[in-house]
Amino acid sequence: MLAEDNRTNQKVIARILEKIGHTVVIAENGEVALDKLAADSFHLVLMDVNMPVMNGIDASKLYQFTNINGPLVPILALTADVTQESQLRCKEAGMAACLTKPIEMIKLITAINNFALADDIALAATTKIPPGKLSNPTGILDTNVLNQLETLGGTDFVDEIVDQFSDDASAVLKGLMVAVAERDAATFRDSAHALRSCAANVGAQAIYSTCMQWRDIGTDDLDKNGQSLLAKLQQELSEARAALTHYREQRPGQSPTSARPETAIARAG
Repeated sequence: MLAEDNRTNQKVIARILEKIGHTVVIAENGEVALDKLAADSFHLVLMDVNMPVMNGIDASKLYQFTNINGPLVPILALTADVTQESQLRCKEAGMAACLTKPIEMIKLITAINNFALADDIALAATTKIPPGKLSNPTGILDTNVLNQLETLGGTDFVDEIVDQFSDDASAVLKGLMVAVAERDAATFRDSAHALRSCAANVGAQAIYSTCMQWRDIGTDDLDKNGQSLLAKLQQELSEARAALTHYREQRPGQSPTSARPETAIARAG
């Protein structure tokens, strides 16, 4: 089971799992995940740490408590927060391990092999897929990440993920605007965290780097610089969408009009 609220992350992680032979059930938040765990059998749970309704930490703690005398399905934490504090929280919640986003296929396969309940669940990856790392944090777009997506699911899958990213980015931007207007630094940090994960999945390096810089932003800084931060992000979103459109147009056999650039750009800001 994959417990993850972000649609871009859902699509990418589910496709990786399906590529190596697994069947994936999606849960949109921790509460839904607990319901599905109670109703069905699973070999493994991938649980995002930051989710609405019930986050992954609380869901894992409640699962451990309500099944204290029974067999437990291993829960692997998914998080874009690589701090030791975050990893400690996951461990204290009873999670078996912590995987950082963007999820790398080889690390995910290794974790499945190490923690899945079934003896025959381990699969060797037959498709060679480069790690989805952001190699140049000062650039706009890392096309290696998009090439990886294409290896996973073809050009249609890339288009699907890029369009989903555009939708997600627009929604997050609105949330960031509200957070600035309401002087809500906690919501601003959470929204930036969500956008950072989405950006990594499509190789939007500048956005990823910007959101990383905002992970500890406080109320005073938000009051003073909130509007300029939003303006910077809007510019980077515009540049990322243009770069993604260019990538799609330059694919072999792709005509300039068939890449649907209007889909990617019309939602800007």
